[in-house]
This record gives sequence, C-alpha cells and structure tokens, in this order.
Amino acid sequence: MKRLAALLCAVMVCFSLVACGGKENEESSVPDSTGGTQTQSQPSGDEGSDAGQESSQPGGDSSAIGPNFETGTWSEEMEAVKQAVITAVDGNYFPNSMVDSELLEAFFGVGADLYDDYYAEMPMISTNADTILVIKAKADKVADVETALTAYQDSKKSSTMEYPQNMAKIQASIVKTIGNYVCYVQLGGDVTEVEESGEEATIAFCLEQNEKVVKALEDTLQ
Repeated sequence: MKRLAALLCAVMVCFSLVACGGKENEESSVPDSTGGTQTQSQPSGDEGSDAGQESSQPGGDSSAIGPNFETGTWSEEMEAVKQAVITAVDGNYFPNSMVDSELLEAFFGVGADLYDDYYAEMPMISTNADTILVIKAKADKVADVETALTAYQDSKKSSTMEYPQNMAKIQASIVKTIGNYVCYVQLGGDVTEVEESGEEATIAFCLEQNEKVVKALEDTLQ
C-alpha cells in the first residue's frame, strides 16, 4: 500500500513538471557584449511563428528613391523616364555612371531635402560631357532646384576651355522645368561625324538631340 502511494505521488510530480514547462517560454543562451552569455527568452508556439514572419518583412517602400547599384536601376517611375530618354536619342546615349545622393548634392548642389525622387547619370570620365538629371522636386522646392541646376549650367559654360572637345554639348545644354520636375539635359552622344562640319553644326546637332529629349520628358512626365 505504501509503495502504491509513493508511485502515485511520483506520477503527480511528473505531470506537474510537464504542465509548468509547457506554459513557460523557451530559453536560450546567446553571446553578450562582454563575451559571456546571457539568457534570452523566445516566444513559443504560434506567437514565435508570427514574430518571425513580421521581422522578415521589409520596412517601408521597397522601391527606394535614387539609384539601386545592385540592380543598376532607378525607381519604377524614373526607370520609365530613362527609357524614354534613350528612345528619344535612338540609343545614342553616353551617360554610364549613376549619380548617388552625395554626389548629386556635392556636384550639382541638389540636396536630399529638395526632392522626392530623381534620376541622374553622367560619364564615368570627365572627357565625356553627356549628363542627364531629372529631379522630382518637393512641391515647395522647385525654384531651389532650378536655381541649383542653372548655377551648375552656368559654371560649366564658363569653364568649357578646360575640355574644349565638349564645348558644343555644354553650350547646347538645357534646363527645363516640367511641373515639379526640373531637368538638366546635356546630351549628344557620338558627334564624331558632325564635328567635321564645324563647331556651330555640332552645337546645332546637340541642341536638336536635347530638344528631342525635352519633348520626350514632357510627354512622359505630364
């Protein structure tokens, strides 16, 4: 009889331990900042599964503004703008380097506080002048972006003697505002053949190319 009572007590203790263990969170040891370990509680059951799913979700809009250097693309809107520009010049498109936000501010004077999005590409080496900027300015910052890009254009025109081979493209550059988009267009692509006809002919050719791009931008952005 005493053995039976002892056995029943042991069974009750086991059930009690199992019940308590099921109610508590699982614990694991993880390294802390001192090189030792610390105990970290992890939610069990469905709660843990939900937490894991939430943490794997990206925060904010996945199509961040500015360049995505991993994919070599822009936001969906600006990628469409770029394709319209390339089509307008029949593929004679020379800019080959994406401009990040730091360079956009340092080189062109357009800080991140002035725009909601942008597309900007220029040559990797300075001997090529082809440059395109389309800045989606904040509603109250359009004039500020215009001022910055016009100042950049003026500085380039005043220093064309540094790279006389690009003088025609720089002189033919256009600053154009379309709604709240401010554009700087300085293209021309391969001008080898037209350069044989002289400086004025080259400027006229580049201006024609830039005007085609402006028209494409108007059609795309309006």
